[in-house]
Amino acid sequence: MKTIISDSKKLPKRVVYFWTLHSFITHIIALIINVFIISLSFYLSWNKYVTVLLTVVLFIIIFTFCIEIIYLRYIKYNFFRYCCHKDLIEIEYGVYLFKTYRVIPTTKIYSLDIYQGPLLKKYDLYNIKLVTMANTHEIEGLELNEAKNIQKKLNSIKDG
Repeated sequence: MKTIISDSKKLPKRVVYFWTLHSFITHIIALIINVFIISLSFYLSWNKYVTVLLTVVLFIIIFTFCIEIIYLRYIKYNFFRYCCHKDLIEIEYGVYLFKTYRVIPTTKIYSLDIYQGPLLKKYDLYNIKLVTMANTHEIEGLELNEAKNIQKKLNSIKDG
């Protein structure tokens, strides 16, 4: 696996379980809503084309869930890298045609937020949100000590 970033770091393995749970909950909610609308279409005798369309959407939701589980486990985790240097932060993710490489100069970072939602709390992981004038960049699924280290590096650069 070829990577552009030299001293890159990977996310902890627990992030895969977080991504899987997040994807599962999202798809279950979409399935419940879709099944409810399909039931409503039968109950209210809607046009048969609407019911067929909703059924197709149901199968698309199931298909995307299967693809996303494979994607999360093998591709997203293995191809996400980040590195925090003295003067820049590098983030690399994606595969082949869809590879993205971001370089964020630390002097352009206006805000750094470390936060944890309920699902992240379950796996004791944190997200970092780096806000620049133009964009918001995010590194999700870091351990607290790594997030704090990045924050300390950025604070020391800003202060010194």
